[in-house]
Amino acid sequence: MKPHSSHPTVLLTNATSKMNVLLAGELRQAGYLVLESHDDAEALELVRLHSRTIHVMLTADGENNRALAARLHRYRPLMRLIFIGSPTIESVRDSVPPDSVMQTVREIVEPYWQKCASAGAGAA
Repeated sequence: MKPHSSHPTVLLTNATSKMNVLLAGELRQAGYLVLESHDDAEALELVRLHSRTIHVMLTADGENNRALAARLHRYRPLMRLIFIGSPTIESVRDSVPPDSVMQTVREIVEPYWQKCASAGAGAA
């Protein structure tokens, strides 16, 4: 499915990890618009400059990423946060991310996205 501005948007941080490359592909196939940041500065720039709602930030759990999330949340207070463990690429069966991550994204993003879409929300 080709991403479109009306699709739910996910900010994926630390996009250089193999796991996040797989997650980005799965999210895109599921119809999400995926913004990828490779470092904190790029994540901040994306959050500040992206013109549409960013529905969720998906990042590995850890002290540095929690601090980044707090900084980004100042610009996007309605952006949901999902912290995931740091699974290794070996734990990903058949190059597909864990179903639980995709299910969590759907459970958090879909109701919020629907609410934003029905309200005609732009940037949040």
